[in-house]
Amino acid sequence: MTVTAPRHLVIVGRPGSGKGTQGARLARDLGLAHLSTGAALRRNIEMDTELGRLAGPYVAGGELVPDDVMLRVVEHALDAPEVRERGYLLDGFPRTAEQAAAFLEGHPDRLDAAIDLDLPSDEARRRLLARGRDDDDPAVIDHRLALDAAEAAPLVELLDRAGLLVRVDACGTEDEVFARILEALGRR
Repeated sequence: MTVTAPRHLVIVGRPGSGKGTQGARLARDLGLAHLSTGAALRRNIEMDTELGRLAGPYVAGGELVPDDVMLRVVEHALDAPEVRERGYLLDGFPRTAEQAAAFLEGHPDRLDAAIDLDLPSDEARRRLLARGRDDDDPAVIDHRLALDAAEAAPLVELLDRAGLLVRVDACGTEDEVFARILEALGRR
């Protein structure tokens, strides 16, 4: 089943909800460029770029990277010719209502839909502990989930008010969640 309409998407949800997995799969299915801001930040940290040096301490502590840094990362990524031609799926951005508002300001056509992968926090914690990434220490995970809980409600409310929000239950297998995403986008 292939959905053909949306060309400018974001995927949001708490850490561990499957944004990276589902985002990559959906981008591939729709022929969009998959832009993972988390991967871009980790790449910049590993390469010791200016952006990596700015973001590194925040990432290491499980903190949100400042909005101005994130907006620079996203603007640079959206400028690529391939992204302008194919469209995009942003994963890991926006994380806050402020980032979303700045992203949409003056560019209402930048976004067709925002997919919210809805997952209970206890399941998110279990998934994060199981994936075993270097920055997935239990204390950092708990802090990251607490930060997300504080930021998620205003973000989801802003996206909903803008008429962009598509809520999807993120519990279940990868295939079950993916089928729900396609169904939800098909109804838009």
